Amino acid sequence: MELLQVEPARQKFPGPLRAPNGRPLKSRTGYATFDLFQYLSVEAQEGFALACRRRLVPAGRRVYSQSEPATEFFRIASGSIRVSVLRDDGREALQSVLQAGDCFGICSMIDGGTRYQTTTANEAVELQVLHREACERLRSQHPSFGDGLVRHMSRHSRMLSDYFVSSTLDELSSRVAMRLLGLSVALSQSEIALMVGASRQAVNKVLQKFQVDGLIHIEYGSVRLLDIERLRCLV
Repeated sequence: MELLQVEPARQKFPGPLRAPNGRPLKSRTGYATFDLFQYLSVEAQEGFALACRRRLVPAGRRVYSQSEPATEFFRIASGSIRVSVLRDDGREALQSVLQAGDCFGICSMIDGGTRYQTTTANEAVELQVLHREACERLRSQHPSFGDGLVRHMSRHSRMLSDYFVSSTLDELSSRVAMRLLGLSVALSQSEIALMVGASRQAVNKVLQKFQVDGLIHIEYGSVRLLDIERLRCLV
């Protein structure tokens, strides 16, 4: 099954999104949005680091595919991961691009089901890998670990609910604004289009209007969010 290709370099969507102070957008706690560590005690964090294995994944290589059994979950030590759903006809719905610190693969490991997404290294990636048995030990040893898993899955469910409602009810400008506020890695306009269910040309028109309206500034290698509050008002 062939994945949609990223645009050539000259058409690349400017990458890392940054707040006006120049710092990458993060969660309020300073951790990446889906970093399990934000919920863990220091002891639980240390226990995780000791229990996990390291795995290096080259750019473009899949970490896991839809329908595979789930026996482990992952935390990104470096690099970024594409999370998508692939159809038999080759079409791809890009759900998100996770960054260093983010954890993924937890839900299907916990409920014992198969993977319902495909995850691919967006660039060379180093992962921390925790198997189900080690996960269960950490849950029994550290109360904050079990609580953290619940909180992580809850946040993930809220995100998916927001995306579903937005894709059903919101206009394209609102959908693009939501994704801009949630990204901190470089993506092409085609990839943002996969996220919001629109053509690259339609997304480009929205981005250009955002720039004219003073919401963002597009330059080579970066998109700077100039007015985060006004962007949030569009969501």
